[in-house]
Amino acid sequence: MNNKNAEYIKHSSHSGSPQTDNIESKRSELNEALSKHINNPRVSKITFAVSFDACTPGRNLQGTYNKQDTPTIPIEACSRPGGCNCRYIPVLTEIFP
Repeated sequence: MNNKNAEYIKHSSHSGSPQTDNIESKRSELNEALSKHINNPRVSKITFAVSFDACTPGRNLQGTYNKQDTPTIPIEACSRPGGCNCRYIPVLTEIFP
């Protein structure tokens, strides 16, 4: 069995679609990144950054937040072709230990 067929069977056996699996994977990755920023004492705030082609909800959320008030991404209402590509950027209190 070649890799293409194996990949098809792998995706076919999931209850969700490949797109749903990708969104969930991205959500998990971004939640982990947010958690690391929140728990890092050198991070004072978190910037919610968007790209030039961000959706309207993303542009409305763009800004710098207190750690506990940072919106989660990917944004459910995102209408950007290719999906949400918003990112977290930590604001550091110190650069070197």
